[in-house]
Amino acid sequence: MAREVLKHKPYDHKVDVFSFGVLQGELLTGKGPRPTILRHTPPKLGELLERCWQQGSSLRSEFSKILNILRHMAKRVADERMDRQKRKSPIRVSTIVQSIN
Repeated sequence: MAREVLKHKPYDHKVDVFSFGVLQGELLTGKGPRPTILRHTPPKLGELLERCWQQGSSLRSEFSKILNILRHMAKRVADERMDRQKRKSPIRVSTIVQSIN
C-alpha cells in the first residue's frame, strides 16, 4: 500500500500506480511485496517498476504513460519473435532466384 494511504494523508489515483508496480514486481519475482528488481529483468521493465514504486506520488507515472510503455515493449517483443521465426524458416529456391535477379 502506498505510503500516503498508510499515513492517512490525502491521495489520488497514483496510489493505484504504486499498487500496480508492486503487483507486477510480485508476478515477475514470485516473491512478496517488497520491491526488488532481479538481474535478468529487462531494463525498460525495471525502469517502469521503479517509477511505479516511487514514494512521492508526483514522481509516479500516469497509467496512460505506463500503457504506452507496455505497448511499446509488447511490440518490440513481437517484432523480435517475428525476426527469429524468419531466420528459422527454410530458404526457398524462389527467394534465392529473386535475390540474384
